[in-house]
Amino acid sequence: MENQTANAITLREPMQLTSENVEAVFYDCLAESSEKATQVIHGVVIQAGFNRDKVTANRDNILSMLSCLPREFHAVGGGGWSFLNLCVTADGTWWTDLHQMCDKLLTLGIAIGAVKFVFQRGLWQCFPGGMPYVVVDIQKGGEA
Repeated sequence: MENQTANAITLREPMQLTSENVEAVFYDCLAESSEKATQVIHGVVIQAGFNRDKVTANRDNILSMLSCLPREFHAVGGGGWSFLNLCVTADGTWWTDLHQMCDKLLTLGIAIGAVKFVFQRGLWQCFPGGMPYVVVDIQKGGEA
């Protein structure tokens, strides 16, 4: 069954940014247990233990979803934007109403090297809602 899920994910290219797609890729990339996690990523609230091979296999899907975000998030075009705005696509469509889902996308992006926090966690309190600014660099995510 697991291979069918991975194959179904792979067939949807380019992958659109939806809650369903983020959820499917996120759970596909998770390690089976904490002992098998080869990559531990800290998001805003969640911490995810990923299987690096599964993350690599989903790289194009993750990049495709990240490319749907508004230009303000991108290194080229905006330079970073508040995590609070991560729930909207570039065309203004709300792809989720859950910040936990945004955090899942964020951790996937960090896992492939395409997303980073603009400032250290200790400085987040200076921003609206205590939320960080994040920047997406599609080119860096495609290098690794």
